[in-house]
Amino acid sequence: EIFIEGRAIEALDEPELLELRSSSMGMVFQEDTLFTSMTVYENTAYRLTERGWSDDKTDMAVEEILRFVGLEKDTEKLPEELSIGMRRRLEIARALAGWPRIMLFDEPTSGLDPLTARQVLDLVIRARDIHGITSLYVTKELHQMAYLAVHYAAKDEAGVISVQRGDAKQLCEMKVMVLESGKIAYFGDPDEFEKSSVPAVAQLTHPTGSIRVTDTYIADPWSKARRPGDMKS
Repeated sequence: EIFIEGRAIEALDEPELLELRSSSMGMVFQEDTLFTSMTVYENTAYRLTERGWSDDKTDMAVEEILRFVGLEKDTEKLPEELSIGMRRRLEIARALAGWPRIMLFDEPTSGLDPLTARQVLDLVIRARDIHGITSLYVTKELHQMAYLAVHYAAKDEAGVISVQRGDAKQLCEMKVMVLESGKIAYFGDPDEFEKSSVPAVAQLTHPTGSIRVTDTYIADPWSKARRPGDMKS
């Protein structure tokens, strides 16, 4: 069973599910899902407008979230005018508009260079620690899990937010889940994950090759011999 905010989603009908998704959840997909004919502002405001927010309330929310992701000066640009990193930040802004209580990130750094991927991770951390958003982050990159586990965001007296490495007292509670064949193979703390002997986890943390190559002979492409000694004198 799956519960969201104490409600079993299997028992909800379609209108109730739609209301739960629109009011409490945001999602960043692996692929680009921006509306290409809409500006940065319109993409960000889309979900809020669909929910019936007033123009003034929407303007304030969009301004806040675009400032949060660093796109406040690009409101009138179309997606095609943005870099890949900016497009990804716009995806995050649209999902975070209105500050939903729960965020789902489906491999949000897929296809991004290391620097841009780091910026995405920092935005996830800032949303989590500054705005109290619960996130479910899906990834195949174990180093990203480690980064999310040991870094936190803090705001100084001037209101500047920074992401830095923290100790146990500063870090938020984080759990790691490993799925295998549609079932939960592991659920626990990041530290325990590294030491786990669960086969599905051990294969991730200490992978072993399934094929052992012992024959390193490389054939001469111009020779008809398959192996040394195949040619008779």
